[in-house]
Amino acid sequence: MNNNNEHELAKNLLDGVFYVDADRKISFWNRAAERISGYAAVETVEKFCDDKMLECVDSEGNHLCDKNCPLAASIQDGAPRELNIYIHHKKGHRVPVTVRTNVTRDQDRVTGCIETFVESYSQSQVLQELWQANEAGMTDSLVGIGNERFFEINLSTHLYEFKTFSVGFGVILIDLDQFSAINTLYGKQTGDEVLVMIGRTLSGVLRKLDIITRGKNDEFMIIVPNMPPEILKKVAERLRILVKNSFIQSGENEITVTATLGATLAWPGDTQKSIMERAHQLVDQGKDQGRDRVTVR
Repeated sequence: MNNNNEHELAKNLLDGVFYVDADRKISFWNRAAERISGYAAVETVEKFCDDKMLECVDSEGNHLCDKNCPLAASIQDGAPRELNIYIHHKKGHRVPVTVRTNVTRDQDRVTGCIETFVESYSQSQVLQELWQANEAGMTDSLVGIGNERFFEINLSTHLYEFKTFSVGFGVILIDLDQFSAINTLYGKQTGDEVLVMIGRTLSGVLRKLDIITRGKNDEFMIIVPNMPPEILKKVAERLRILVKNSFIQSGENEITVTATLGATLAWPGDTQKSIMERAHQLVDQGKDQGRDRVTVR
């Protein structure tokens, strides 16, 4: 696409847009692509889309850039595609996006491909609630999500609704595996960056009505309302996979971390203490079984 007017139009679109040639070398990267991915145009143009930048994965953690790249598939067969994936942000976290690909042609010859991508979640409600929580001193100052007090208030509310109106919910406790080793090897600042990265990854995956908070040190706690038991494990497993596939680039090193998750639905007669004790027991069970796993009860 060489037309200057079309170029200017694409540059200012709200959706991320980039162009590649038939070899998947990037020739254009718009402002929304910079905002969504964290990578500036000067960092991407003239590089190949399968270079270590977006590192796309699906909801099961399968890496798409090598064998299942939608751009490569469209270039090969000329067909447009649309799918939901997770891209790697420059700051490390995973961003859920919907991508669409369409090829460019010179007569009948495929010359390249245009990909558009847009964030597939809405943060408006979440940001409003976090702003209110911040005003009340209930946000974690490092990660920018709710703190333990915010969690306790919301857990109390959901327990009341469960007992009074039978509105079910679940709790997912996430404990990062051997996180202290990151602080030891790379320093506390890098450890803090990893915590922020994980908080953003988790926030991006969840629904607007879910509540994510940070607990002590390297723990995160999530309340998931209206969650059927057969879906709870799938949600927790997706969180585990995306945490594992988040990374911070430090020179030639990728700093990664895994997590062990305990997930449980509210039971009749539960209190804040009993449901959290059960979640911690499930995490401990997962740690004993080798870490980087989900345990549900």
